Amino acid sequence: MSVEIPMPRLSQTTDEVKLIRWLVAVGDLVAKGQALCEVENDKTTMEVESFAAGTVLRLAGEPESMISAGTVIAVLGEAGEHVASAPTAVPGAGERATAPAAAPAPAAGAPGAAAAAKGLLATPLVRNLARKQGVDLSRVHGSGARGLITRADLEAYVPGAVPAAAAAREVPLSAHQRAVARAVTAAKTQVPHYYLKVRIGADRLRAWREANGRADGTKVAVDAVLAWACARALLRHPRLNGTFTGELLRLESRVHLGIAVAAGEELHVPVIHGAEGKSIHEIDRELSLLAGKAKAGGLAGAEVTGGSFTITNLGMYPVEEFAAVLNVPQLAIVAAGRMTQEIAASDDGSFRVRSALTLTGSFDHRAINGAQGAAFLTEIKRILEEEL
Repeated sequence: MSVEIPMPRLSQTTDEVKLIRWLVAVGDLVAKGQALCEVENDKTTMEVESFAAGTVLRLAGEPESMISAGTVIAVLGEAGEHVASAPTAVPGAGERATAPAAAPAPAAGAPGAAAAAKGLLATPLVRNLARKQGVDLSRVHGSGARGLITRADLEAYVPGAVPAAAAAREVPLSAHQRAVARAVTAAKTQVPHYYLKVRIGADRLRAWREANGRADGTKVAVDAVLAWACARALLRHPRLNGTFTGELLRLESRVHLGIAVAAGEELHVPVIHGAEGKSIHEIDRELSLLAGKAKAGGLAGAEVTGGSFTITNLGMYPVEEFAAVLNVPQLAIVAAGRMTQEIAASDDGSFRVRSALTLTGSFDHRAINGAQGAAFLTEIKRILEEEL
């Protein structure tokens, strides 16, 4: 008896993914848990696994096409078994269970057209970069196994400088960028933000980083310290640790911290799960690993989902403070600016130079009132200035 495999819902913010490539073919025998295809959602590139074993009788969907959650993408069964001419959608598997859109044939001469026609091997990251740069991958020599085109191959082919007389060009957005655009638009237009900021004395933070470096002698990331402080503050102010859909407020018992990471033109938010039970050094090691995966385009689905709170930091730039857009459906996000030196008054009336940074909180006013937001930021300030 045949089994239909639907596309699972892989993101909290969108139920559509882009099919990158099939990893199996009709007639292949697959095992339970084996990857069927590679897809790209609003957060990362990942593999879709089969929940059953059997022979592949039919595959539905062309590479580069958008597929909704719930759409049947594969049919498994016994070899030689007859199946219907077209798979059906599985009701209830996704919010919009529709048939996959047919992928339009690339225009002759368009970037990627020759690559698709010749079946050239390239990673999803390289294909995305090639599309953005307008590079025909059929012209790029692949140095990897079986002629795989690597990022180094692409960079060697594309000059770094842009000619002064170069004409303007249209840059297509990846599925991830389109989903982020939809999410931030919905957040700013549908969610009533309010913003609060607090100035943090950072002498203690600076001294801790000087005295508690990594094993290789480098300093622990400021993000790791901020994540540790936010996790402790969220345990004491659990009202901010969760999500809100407009109908249901879901508060988490554990702290799952998302950390915004820029990877070229992409923005990812990998999640440190159970951050409340981890030390600063443990958070730092995990954050370093996740940031590396984000920049390489290799984050797994579990590493970008389930977040209950987000931190974003632009302190590596000369940005002293900024207000972030909520990472819906989360209730709050904290933005950190650059650490600076300032003159501060002491209790005895004297003045001294101290390190300081500004934290700005963005809050969903439907679920978090101003007093709750202020109390939370005050707690972070106290933790960094007194408990660290």
